Amino acid sequence: MCAYVIAVCGAGGKSTYIKKKAMACAAMGKRVVVTTTTHIFNDRDYDKFENIRLLGKTVESGKLGAPSHEKYKKCCEEADIVLVEADGSRRMPIKVPAEYEPVIPENADETVVVMGAHAIGRRMSTVCHRFELIKETELKSMSESCKAAFSDDRTSDDIIVADNIIRYIAEKYYIKPLKNKYPGKKISFFLSDMRKDFLSELVSGKENRELRINLVMTASGYGRRFGKNKLLESYKGKPLFLNTLDNIVGAAGLLGKILEEDNDEIINRTNGERSLKAKLYITVVTRYDEILNFDYATRYDEVRYGKGTYGKECGQIDIRPVFNPDYAEGIAGSVRIGAKVSRELNADSVCYFVADQPELDSRSIADFLKYYIYSGKDMAAMYTDGHMSNPAALSSDCFCEIESLEGDRGCMSILKRNPEKVFIYQIESKKLKDVDEPCDMR
Repeated sequence: MCAYVIAVCGAGGKSTYIKKKAMACAAMGKRVVVTTTTHIFNDRDYDKFENIRLLGKTVESGKLGAPSHEKYKKCCEEADIVLVEADGSRRMPIKVPAEYEPVIPENADETVVVMGAHAIGRRMSTVCHRFELIKETELKSMSESCKAAFSDDRTSDDIIVADNIIRYIAEKYYIKPLKNKYPGKKISFFLSDMRKDFLSELVSGKENRELRINLVMTASGYGRRFGKNKLLESYKGKPLFLNTLDNIVGAAGLLGKILEEDNDEIINRTNGERSLKAKLYITVVTRYDEILNFDYATRYDEVRYGKGTYGKECGQIDIRPVFNPDYAEGIAGSVRIGAKVSRELNADSVCYFVADQPELDSRSIADFLKYYIYSGKDMAAMYTDGHMSNPAALSSDCFCEIESLEGDRGCMSILKRNPEKVFIYQIESKKLKDVDEPCDMR
């Protein structure tokens, strides 16, 4: 076996780290093999490179599993570099490994432990895979040694993730055990920081960047289980649909401020030669006159209806209601209209929201959209209880496919067919509460 073997373990950012490393090595003329000892996505981007080979056997999930010992041995004899994804994290940013993890190949020359900076500021129980393996006493010790804050509900069994918490987990649960198991081997830590990579790419690029994002709230459902039009029923003192729309508008303001700060940094780092601009739209797709004719201009007095600004940070933001003539067909009618309007607006992304998720707050929405932008992925979805959920974002490359949807098939079917292109944002299930029945209004 003559190849130099790098095992990559940990959590958020492993696949991206491997892809960047593979492409860099290939650019230097190296023969590269990307494989796994667990499971990896069948990333078709590797097909574009003559000297990068993706090796694994297809498993039921559509992913690739570990190749046979014979095939792995042969690839190590033929390649210059072998990159092995040696861990699984259910796409969470940080992880505590089980006793049998990670699965490092015996011939690994180097092991890199990757964790995701997008866990910072969030509840550990939400963003840490195998969080249950951390004992309460260990959590308390971790909190005290790292001066971490407890979560917003002030319980003692959860903490807010900070940079030093991530490094503590990597050192205690990965680096020290790996150094003990593989003495003399190179073991290192890599913090995957999407924002840093995003800004660096813009700073070193040759063009300015303008983002145009259409935030679409679908509000055409009747609510058969509810027994009447639930969207107009009162939830916490206002119509249900307004709870969601208020949160979307608030998120647009927060996102605008975040992107304005990013723009300031880009301008400072390039002496004004590069910039980042954002244009945000909000589209309400509905069948109901009460929603179509609602006085949005008065409610959102910071938004001059149709052409104004949500504070100076947000750039221009439009709020526009659009009638859905195909409401009887199902969700596909609404999402097709969302894509059609997005195309007319020359948007480069569309993000769909359902109108009956009133507990999804503005901060969570803004963070979701922020990391979708930073990730560079074609699609994004929130993730809870083991599955993807709305909101879902898709780039303009997906508009044709969205416009071909029919019946009760929504955008999630597109995301599920292309999991390697989806950024996943973990969130507490209570924030994605659907109002389906009258008892849910409490």
